[in-house]
Amino acid sequence: MKIITISSGFALVISLIYLTFSDTFFEDDHFFKISEGAGKTELKSGPGSLDLPQSGRKRDMDPQIAGIISHDRTHSSVEVQLWPTVNRSISNRPVKNESQYGVPENEQNEYVCDIECNKFQKYVQNSMQGKPKGAIYYLTRQSRLGDLRRSLKSVDLNFNFKYAYPVIIFHEADLLSSVPTIKSWTNSSLFFQEIAFKIPTFLSEPVIENIPCLSPIGYRHMCRFNSKLLYQHPIIKGLEYLWRLDDESLITRPVSYDVFSFMKSNNLMYGYIWIHRDSRDCVIDLWESTAKYIKKNNIPANSLQHWPSPMLYYNNFEISSLKLWMSQEYQAFIEYIDKLGGIYYHRWGDAPIKGIAVSLFVAPHQVHKFSDIGYKHNTFKNE
Repeated sequence: MKIITISSGFALVISLIYLTFSDTFFEDDHFFKISEGAGKTELKSGPGSLDLPQSGRKRDMDPQIAGIISHDRTHSSVEVQLWPTVNRSISNRPVKNESQYGVPENEQNEYVCDIECNKFQKYVQNSMQGKPKGAIYYLTRQSRLGDLRRSLKSVDLNFNFKYAYPVIIFHEADLLSSVPTIKSWTNSSLFFQEIAFKIPTFLSEPVIENIPCLSPIGYRHMCRFNSKLLYQHPIIKGLEYLWRLDDESLITRPVSYDVFSFMKSNNLMYGYIWIHRDSRDCVIDLWESTAKYIKKNNIPANSLQHWPSPMLYYNNFEISSLKLWMSQEYQAFIEYIDKLGGIYYHRWGDAPIKGIAVSLFVAPHQVHKFSDIGYKHNTFKNE
């Protein structure tokens, strides 16, 4: 790592990740200039420039650099830390066991249908006669139980007291001791499934904590689960639809109809609440890798034209048909995406991955916006 200190009349410390291996880029004053403007600081770097928001979090920087900025009002210089990172382009990166299209044998589905899973399967067979086989699911952990409690209560009050769909809670081992308490919070039928996260062994390079997207490895585990591993889990066998909610999701007013019946009667494949945009740092090479997949597999080239980078469905609210995710088309696509390693190298989220899949494999008339459902997640509100 190399540190360069540049005199400055304002107090700012900038840590930058240099994504090529030439340090000379920053050593010429003509290539590295900093100036203050109204409400922002501008860093000029070679042929381009980038705006550094005063909040201290970097977004959409020059494609040559990425990192975090923070203010330090006790200093009068700008400190730049340079170090090499992994290759930004991953679609040509070698993968262990390249000859195998799917994941290596030691990465194959390790989930088994335990007692709780079998209990759920019997529930689906015996208690869901005359209505779609749907379920609500969460992925949560012990530290987020306060959020989960509020979310479950909102679902009970505004939907499930009338329609009575089961709720599956995927969790890590630390939550087991809280299962009786969680059951006391709700009248919904709850089913718990313990999962253990690990970095897949087929990745060809180390997974590092500090990446431009600013996402911990635990978050990347979650992205892989929601885009791939969920659909390998035996508990979903026999279901037709899944309604995903985050533990921070709140249904804010009564839902006047059965959303699963609505999906089925209208032959819908995907339902969403809002279209959003990801940070470009979190989708590095994702659209480019998809374009290569489209070309290789003779998928119509215009499939992504209406879904440009970095668009995504705000899928902490997602109602979808399992026919989509279990289809040969999606399973082949997610294996390809997974093997590239971008979920761990760049934090490719399940939202952009699945949004791309919807654009590739679902007809527009089978996608529905649930604009009439009151919903809140953090600062987002649909009222």
